[in-house]
Parts: sequence; C-alpha cells; structure tokens
Amino acid sequence: MTGATSRIRLPRAHAAVLVALYALLLLRVPGSAVHTDLAHDLFVAWRIDHAQAFPWSGRILAGTIHLGPAYYWLLALLLALGHGWFGTTLLLGALAALQIPLAYLLGKELHSRRAGLLWAAGLVVPSWSSLEWVFPGHNLLTPVMTLAFLLCTLRYVRTARFRYLAGMALAFVLALHAHPTAAGLAWVGMAALLWTWRAGGWRGGQVLLAAAVGALPLVPYVIWDAAHGFADLRAGA
Repeated sequence: MTGATSRIRLPRAHAAVLVALYALLLLRVPGSAVHTDLAHDLFVAWRIDHAQAFPWSGRILAGTIHLGPAYYWLLALLLALGHGWFGTTLLLGALAALQIPLAYLLGKELHSRRAGLLWAAGLVVPSWSSLEWVFPGHNLLTPVMTLAFLLCTLRYVRTARFRYLAGMALAFVLALHAHPTAAGLAWVGMAALLWTWRAGGWRGGQVLLAAAVGALPLVPYVIWDAAHGFADLRAGA
C-alpha cells in the first residue's frame, strides 16, 4: 500500500521544484515586448470581446492558407479576464508554463520521476525557445501542445484507451494552431496507431471518432472556406 501511494502522490521536494520552475518561466513575462503580431491578435480579441468581430478563420499562414480561429477566441477569453495587455500576456504565459508539469509527467512515463524533473528543468535553461517569451504569441503554446500530444500518445500506446486517442487528435490540431511545424507530429501519431494496431488494440470506429474530436477547432474554418468557394483550399494546393 505504501509503495502504491508513493507512486501516486507527488513528492513534496519535486512539487516545490516544479512550482519554482513554473514561476521562473512566468518571470519572463514582464520582460516581453509588444510586437506587430501580438498587437494584431490582441486587437482581434478586443473586437471579439466588444461584439465587433466573430472570426471564423485564424491568421493567414505564408500568405496563402488559414487555420481555425481557436487562438483568437482563446485570446479574447484571456483579454476579458486579464483586462489589458499585461494581464492577458501573463495569463497566456500561465498557460504556456504548463509545459513544466507536462514535461515532468512525460519524463516520468518514459523513464522516472527524476527524468521528468530534469526534463522540466531543462525547459527553463536559456535557449532558442526563450525568444518565444520575448515576443509572445500563439507560438508560445507550441511546447505545451507538443508535450500534451506526446503524453497522450505514450499513454494510448500503453493502454489503448479512447480518451488518450482523442487527446492525441485534439492536441495535434491545437499544436498546428500554435505553429504549423507541429505537422511533423503526424509521423509520431501514425507510428502509435500502427503499433497499437499490431498489438490488437486498434479500432477503426474509435479512430474516426477521435479524428472528429480533433477536427472540432477546424469546423469554423471549414465553414468559412466553403462560404468562400474553398478559395483557401485551392490556394493551398
């Protein structure tokens, strides 16, 4: 019983370290800058909050194709709660800092609690990704959604439970909204599906239902594109 409890409960020392690491990431927010992309996105969010705009598509990518409006609507919620630039950026940072506990959980799943702690600590070390905190935007959420996808993927491979498959699909689509380079995660997802299928845990109905869950953030965009004669789809081709 003691061993089982110790595996479930988070050690106090680890919890203290994770809280400290989380706070260290948040301390980067006051040093962040307002840039053109953030100013544009905040303006769209302000218009949503004031019932002046109801976007059905997101920002344009490479001047050619859009994604869904999920980030705009998220930013509108954060703006309503944050009451201004700093509060909104702080809340966005609070979401982005969830990469700390996610890295811990993923490291624990892959190897051990110590590995998870080291992974979480490594995320705070200054690196190229630190620029995401200097110029915050939708890309700030890329590590969170990537880690969430990988955690769901690992747990799906081990348990073949639908909730993790649905989590994979949803995290993948939201990761694309954070940054389109997350498309590379598709190879990991396909490998997980193949592995689970070979182990006898793969069900076609579950995959289709999970795909439908993951597609939910794209539904407004598809409707918008259809209303414009699928101009985005043709331009993307």
